[in-house]
Amino acid sequence: MNPLTLNNPSQVNIHRIPKSSATNSINNQSQFSTTSTGNYNEDNDPDDDAHFEIDLNDDLLPSSSQSIFGKYSQLGACILGWYAFSMTISLYNKWMFDKSNLNLPFPILITSFHQLFLSVLSHVFIYFKPKIRGNGDPNSKHNIEWRYFITRLLPCAASSALDIGAGNLSLRFISLSIYTMVKSSSIAFVLFFGILTKLEKFSFNLLFIVIIMTFGVMLMVNKEEPQDISSEEKDQNNNNFIIGSTLVLFSATMSGLRWVLTQLLLTKKKGSHPVLTISQLSPPMFIILFLIGCFHEGLFSFISNDIWIENNSLKTICIMLFPGFLVFLMTFFEFKILQLSHVLTLSIFGILKEILTIIFSILIFHDHLTTINYIGLGISLLDIAWYNWYRFQESEEKNYAKVKNDIELEVIEDPE
Repeated sequence: MNPLTLNNPSQVNIHRIPKSSATNSINNQSQFSTTSTGNYNEDNDPDDDAHFEIDLNDDLLPSSSQSIFGKYSQLGACILGWYAFSMTISLYNKWMFDKSNLNLPFPILITSFHQLFLSVLSHVFIYFKPKIRGNGDPNSKHNIEWRYFITRLLPCAASSALDIGAGNLSLRFISLSIYTMVKSSSIAFVLFFGILTKLEKFSFNLLFIVIIMTFGVMLMVNKEEPQDISSEEKDQNNNNFIIGSTLVLFSATMSGLRWVLTQLLLTKKKGSHPVLTISQLSPPMFIILFLIGCFHEGLFSFISNDIWIENNSLKTICIMLFPGFLVFLMTFFEFKILQLSHVLTLSIFGILKEILTIIFSILIFHDHLTTINYIGLGISLLDIAWYNWYRFQESEEKNYAKVKNDIELEVIEDPE
């Protein structure tokens, strides 16, 4: 075992308790001073069966805090990238599918082509970066075991496809603000599925955080109908709201399952590159969405639609496929975040992203929010701050325990 290097010899106090005196009071202990390498100078002969106790001073923690800072810096950069591409996709999809904007009436089929384009991009990336495969040969085949495909990849791909497909379809019925706020409920499903799969350890703190977040979301979803519209318009708006909200709620459920299964996938494949994971998930996602789209929207209706006449074919193809490029970058950052942090962390930061999306939706699409909606936003922001403080304290405690354990092992295994 390599010696542990300490910046300050006074950072650690080592107490030696001979086996014969282990049950005596602390007055029988002998004190040793640490050297710069973490070893110690003994005034008396060592007892082979001696028991050592380590007092770790707080001065040792800055070095460990620096490693935590480095990790959080990388995590922060990934979150910013995820924010930028994810919010752009949300705004773009609303513009593309909404009946009052571009009005492309095939959200599921178009989303399937996004996944096809995503698959092409990921395989091109892997071709030029063959080390991602792990063998360095760009021409080699990365075979996937059928058992791994059925039990790991396919459930993850299916939940992801249903999440994205249902979410994009709902944009034809409700505003982006309503979509975003209802989708925020995915945090509860992340916690639920995380506990079922033992990715998250149940605690009342996390439960309370989820309850507060749910309350904030309920306030954000509070809806007021304008008074100057006809009863028919009110009925139509209510029907659209019910259909859209149901689709988003289903999407939120699949989103919670999706992120838990994705983290399980990345956990089982230690060191697996995010782009390699994308290349494995996007083909089955394309097939699932394409089949659902053909059944629900009709492939012939898609091919014969007026959109190919109103816009030239090349322009229409570019409009449809551009989000695929954004999805590639967004998914890359999503998987990197999952590799660096907890699945619930991604969900909580997703809430903040969704709040920013609501703000942009108000500015661009002129969505209307009530005072109650803004109160819900404030509660959610405070809840996010509390969660991150809770996770930071948890990381500090784990890091402190790890450093102390390393020193104890060094002293016990390499005494001089």
